[in-house]
Amino acid sequence: MNLVMKTWKMTELAHIIEGLRALALPISSLKPDPSNARKHNKRNLESIRTSFERYGQVKPIAVRKSDLVVLCGNGRLQVAQELGWTHLACVQMTGSEAELASFALIDNQSADLAEWDEAALSDILSSIAQTDDTLLQGIGFSDAELNVLVDSEEPLGALDEQIPQLEQPGQQHEEGTQDEAHKDGQAAKGSQSRSSRGVEGSDDRGSRDPQQDGIKLTEAQADSLTRAQAALSQEKAKDLTQAETIRILCNRYLKARVDREV
Repeated sequence: MNLVMKTWKMTELAHIIEGLRALALPISSLKPDPSNARKHNKRNLESIRTSFERYGQVKPIAVRKSDLVVLCGNGRLQVAQELGWTHLACVQMTGSEAELASFALIDNQSADLAEWDEAALSDILSSIAQTDDTLLQGIGFSDAELNVLVDSEEPLGALDEQIPQLEQPGQQHEEGTQDEAHKDGQAAKGSQSRSSRGVEGSDDRGSRDPQQDGIKLTEAQADSLTRAQAALSQEKAKDLTQAETIRILCNRYLKARVDREV
């Protein structure tokens, strides 16, 4: 093979990992299975596209040798065509129609019968999120599923800004007390000023509850949150904020809901 042909061949097969390039067939010669019982929804195809765009083709599809009808990999064939690829690595299989149909069903169904170890899955996803959370995009999990599965206390710095600190029953911050006294003084001055001018009515600018921007808890709720915060801090071996504690509790609640619905 001359240098020009070799360069062309390498370019055409660049998306296929080197160990599979000997199995490459032109996509134009492959035929989707007209009786394929496996349907590929948008989410599935997006996951395949993400894999192809990031890593190329790392495992072959299976085709019937006699006519190159795709037995396993119809979704990957569709995405490869959409990406403009010209070749795919293929394993060519022989056998009766029934045998090959049985193989295709086994190949698809065996993946569906597997179950996730959710603790291990959560650890893997959390590790990816801490390294580069963009790698979680398009991997087949919805945002809602990732919110439940990813134990992401680490990047929650912004969450403390989004969730106000909770006001415990009877608790007042010194600066809040001073601010309230200042507002009361200003309101009194404003009232005296209006009276001296003969103006009727009231000014509500100084009557706003200084704690209304926080979340007020009953004593029972505050006690439960404190105990949960202490328990989770011990479990995670780190001091958790109230916002982080709430996030974990919400995630576990949502996960329980998802498990019940499944």
